[in-house]
Amino acid sequence: MSISFICCYNNEKQLNSMFLPSIEKLKNRVVDFNPHVLLIDNGNSKYHSAASAFNTEIISHLNELGDILCFVHQDIAFDDGAFIKELVESFEHNPNLIIGFSGKKNNDESYSNLRYYATKNYIVNNQISEMTDVECVDECCFAIPKALFLKMMFDEDVCYHWHLYAVELCYHARRDLGTQVRVASTSIYHKMNDDIGLTIDKYFFETLKRIIKKYKKDYKKIYAPCYTIFTNSILARMQLLKTKIDTTLHHNKRFA
Repeated sequence: MSISFICCYNNEKQLNSMFLPSIEKLKNRVVDFNPHVLLIDNGNSKYHSAASAFNTEIISHLNELGDILCFVHQDIAFDDGAFIKELVESFEHNPNLIIGFSGKKNNDESYSNLRYYATKNYIVNNQISEMTDVECVDECCFAIPKALFLKMMFDEDVCYHWHLYAVELCYHARRDLGTQVRVASTSIYHKMNDDIGLTIDKYFFETLKRIIKKYKKDYKKIYAPCYTIFTNSILARMQLLKTKIDTTLHHNKRFA
């Protein structure tokens, strides 16, 4: 099976220090590895959302793309080809599958072998030795067969900004197509180091509200990689209010 890497970027320096050099190294290390790379330059804010960017560009380049679509952030890097072997063998065995490199189970724990590029330290506490079933995966890097993706594509109304498009895709695929969602056991790099934290802003929470509205009849909770929330409207409002209060208190404490 052939593989295409798809990256929507707005920081060329980061792209050229992590993702692209690692792809070039893999070409020299992995036999018969010559992947198609689709780069989407959004430095000029051409696209208002990741969903819009990916959907539009994938349709425009559909005939060029491989059997497997691997969506990557600009701050992803690869060290060896072990992940390629794991992806290909997994999809050959089960084409109704989404594979990420970080994900959350319904025990509210995140599982991942992601490492920081500079320090090689693991990003989360729960490492895995085998591919693991999860509720959804993080969008920093995840792969899906092209044929499966074309049955759904990203929901541009729900994922109207730059957050949670992989989460929404996982819940969509699981509900409508019975798709399995798993975290790969192989290790890759995300971010240079730990001085860049998670970005949870008003757009994140608005997207989360839209996901809740879409799936409230199907799931009791949405397990996003960095935030778990009830789909019951009353419980969700209470949880979001508490988050807002806690965030305000934390902000005031920092700058008091």
